Amino acid sequence: MRASWIYRGLLAVIIIGLMFYLGLPYWEKYVDGKRQTLRSQQLAHATEHAKLDNQRSALVHGSEGQKGLLELLATTATPIPSGVEGWLWEAIVEGQNILLFGGDGAITRSTDGGQTFTPVPSGVVAGLQEAIVEGQNILLFGGDGAITRSTDGGQTFTPVPSGVEVDPTGGLS
Repeated sequence: MRASWIYRGLLAVIIIGLMFYLGLPYWEKYVDGKRQTLRSQQLAHATEHAKLDNQRSALVHGSEGQKGLLELLATTATPIPSGVEGWLWEAIVEGQNILLFGGDGAITRSTDGGQTFTPVPSGVVAGLQEAIVEGQNILLFGGDGAITRSTDGGQTFTPVPSGVEVDPTGGLS
C-alpha cells in the first residue's frame, strides 16, 4: 500500500513537471506578448507627451511667425491707470465704451476700448455692485442702499436716495 502511494506521488510529480516543461514556452510567449504590448503603449504615451510638450513650448515661447504667451504678456502687462482709488469689480461694456465700478462708489470710464480711463464722480461712498442698463440710462446700486444713475451713457452720475440702509443687491432677478 505504501509503495502504491509513493508510486502515485512520483507519477503526479512527473506529470506536473511535464506540464510545466511543455507549457513553459506558451507561458513565455504569453508574458512576452504582454510585455511587448506594455512597451508599445509606453512608446505611444511617450510620443504623445513629446507632441504635447512641443505644443506647450510653441504656445509659451512662440513659433515661426507667431508670438508666444511670454512675448504677448510682456507687451500687454503694463497696468492702465484707472484714476480711482477703490476696488473695481464690475464692468459694463458696449463696443469701445467701458464703464468700471466697484468699492467706495468708484466709477471710471473709457471710450477708447480700455486704452485710457477717466474717473467719473458717483456721488455715493458705498460699494457699487450691480447695474441695470437701458440704452443711455444706467442705474448702479450696491451696499448701504447706495444708488446712482446716469442718463447720458455714463458720462455723469447723480445719486438717488433709496431710503434704506441695507444692501439691496441680490433682490433683483
